Amino acid sequence: MAQKKAPRFSQTAIEDFRNARDYAGWNRRFEDLKHTIDLQISPRDLQPLLKAGAEKAQLLTWLAFVVIDSAGLSPKLMESRRDLAKLATDIEDVIRRATRIVNDPRSDGRFWLALEGGLSWDQVPKSGVIEAPVLEHMRAFARLIKRRGKLLARDSRSLSKIVRHRSLKTLIAYVLIRTNRKFDGEIANLLEAAHKAAMLKKQFTADQIRKFRQRHVDVASESEKHEPQAPTHPTQPGVGQKTSTAAIQPARRKSIGERIAEAYAKN
Repeated sequence: MAQKKAPRFSQTAIEDFRNARDYAGWNRRFEDLKHTIDLQISPRDLQPLLKAGAEKAQLLTWLAFVVIDSAGLSPKLMESRRDLAKLATDIEDVIRRATRIVNDPRSDGRFWLALEGGLSWDQVPKSGVIEAPVLEHMRAFARLIKRRGKLLARDSRSLSKIVRHRSLKTLIAYVLIRTNRKFDGEIANLLEAAHKAAMLKKQFTADQIRKFRQRHVDVASESEKHEPQAPTHPTQPGVGQKTSTAAIQPARRKSIGERIAEAYAKN
């Protein structure tokens, strides 16, 4: 019987992450952003949606997520790309230095013993032979790191599109399902005001929202997906959940800690 693997991250480590200063700080900033958006948006754009059945708290939450997502990918991802590129360059520099040094016969003490101490030259090995396999492994490692950096760049382009669209898709789907109306003009105005609240200048039009909705939002498939229960506190952004017609709960995303727990609890 196969032995069950232990989780790669302990529950204690996950809870420590959830209670970390950065995590709590993100929650505070998120609530502050929602409050700022609430002060910035016009009741003229908000009231029609509320009268049609949408909930203000959930609209503010998804508007805040759209603003956050408009900033693009996490700087940590870009930092990781730079770190990988630098690591590959550093390894290649070390390989060049190491190759030059170990291929120099003067780097072996037996050369000097033969030169100065009378040791037979037959006992002096050829330079670089012993080290060659190790250097080849180092070259393979450098190639691995370089390829990983290229793959991360490729994946970041795909992820950038997901991040750019995820909250806007859910906001539009929520309005459609909850109100059974489109409200393209009102959504455009709310989005523009939400970005203005975050000191971001971004324009939206009803036509732009309509085209985005027609291209990216499949309400039929959205309604089949169930949204998770509301948390007792806001959570750090992750992959957005869609709105359910059965029971529309306050919008949220799973935290990084929750996604780590789900990924490794099966191991």
